Amino acid sequence: MLIALNGFSTMHCNLAIDYRIARETGYDALEVWVPKLVRYLDVGYTLEDLKSLCCGVRTVCLNALSGIERIDPKEYKELLLECERLCVVAKILRCPTVQLVPTYGLEGRSWAEVRELTAKNIRKLADIAAAHGIKLQMEVLARSPIHTLAQILEVLDATARENVGMVIDFWHLWAGGGTAPDDRGCWIHTYFTGRKESSLRLLLRARKVSTQKVA
Repeated sequence: MLIALNGFSTMHCNLAIDYRIARETGYDALEVWVPKLVRYLDVGYTLEDLKSLCCGVRTVCLNALSGIERIDPKEYKELLLECERLCVVAKILRCPTVQLVPTYGLEGRSWAEVRELTAKNIRKLADIAAAHGIKLQMEVLARSPIHTLAQILEVLDATARENVGMVIDFWHLWAGGGTAPDDRGCWIHTYFTGRKESSLRLLLRARKVSTQKVA
């Protein structure tokens, strides 16, 4: 297990300071906060500069490509360009994963629309990432249209890409409601031992077993 510093927790530090903190305080790795990465590159630093900056510290994730549910044609094009840029950087840093975060762009739509539109976008992002040998992990926000474990699994099943998984943020699942403590066994089985059944079916089966135990 790696202990990583999350760049979000050092919000007012820049990327160089984040790597320094991780290096000098004994962290194994850094989870790079994407806005800091973008600022670093946009002021003129190169990818070679970035490689030197992270020397001695593993980069485990670029966090995050947000608003992945964008459907406006201009915004969708920007989303794909952002994904391409992050995947290029991730490959340079030997960072295995880019994080995806769906936000609030599909509020007010039916769950079927939210699921299908989000999955459609993730499929395209996953194909971009796969071309660079990068994996994607999805994290959800407590108040967004996708905020429960069951919803995450439905979206991932609809995505049907081998290089896409999820990251579990217990606070967001707790604050969003709708995720039971006994659901936890489902995602462990699904994403660490291989998917031989639909993720949603595994979740429902886990809930049924839990109910039987309580009774």
